[in-house]
Amino acid sequence: MSLEMVEFVVGVEEAFGVRITNDIAATLFTPRHLVGYLQGQLPQSRESRCLSQRAFYHIRRALAERVRVPKSVLRPGAELLTVLPALAAQNAWAEVGESLGYPRWPRIYGGSWLARAFQHGRPRTLGEAARYVSTVTPRAIKPEGEGWSRVEVATVIDGQIRRHFGIREYSPDDRFEDLGWS
Repeated sequence: MSLEMVEFVVGVEEAFGVRITNDIAATLFTPRHLVGYLQGQLPQSRESRCLSQRAFYHIRRALAERVRVPKSVLRPGAELLTVLPALAAQNAWAEVGESLGYPRWPRIYGGSWLARAFQHGRPRTLGEAARYVSTVTPRAIKPEGEGWSRVEVATVIDGQIRRHFGIREYSPDDRFEDLGWS
């Protein structure tokens, strides 16, 4: 298994709080197989909820409390560097993450043009931050005991694929090895 694929599997394990052994991973040939396997490991739900929407409202509430701006200003397209204190943006953002208790919290996109060249994957907007949380730590935004719908699992896997491999177009039935991910 390539290093990229190992990092992908670790990201999936962390996102869902499951263990995928090497023996199991060797039998998961497509994204659809992976989603099916995870569905069998997780508590089930027939209802799908938008995880990025949940993350957005959690982050918006914490951000509004920290920086004391009206929630109406904090829309998905709001640039984080425009709503955070100019001289302490990274610190304020870290405090927001700390208050939410999410296991993984991203640094924000910003700074000089040179710094931004190396910040791929960091959120620039509130919406991007919500998508990060819903992909990387989705368990943190689900209430205790709430099950997972197939759509929710597939959405997280899609986000993980986009995040780890930078791929935008693929089919759930494409084989990982055909995509160069084996």
